[in-house]
Amino acid sequence: MLIVVYLVLCLAVALAGRRGRIGFIGYFVLSIVFTPLAMLVFLIVSRWDQKRKSRKRTDICDHCEHEIRAMSEKRHCAHCGRPM
Repeated sequence: MLIVVYLVLCLAVALAGRRGRIGFIGYFVLSIVFTPLAMLVFLIVSRWDQKRKSRKRTDICDHCEHEIRAMSEKRHCAHCGRPM
């Protein structure tokens, strides 16, 4: 019975991480090897890091509508070269 509970927890972690880099199978196998709790902590930390990285400030070019990372001094589009 304990093995069934362990595998169900592994499946739950794998379902939570199915859209991650290593996917469903990767999270399932690693949660079997390293315990579901360790992989759940890893999953939470990696998603937190992705959210933190995605908060970088970006601007949109008025001419070509290309997304540009905001720069302090240089205000030209790297895609079309026009000033913003």
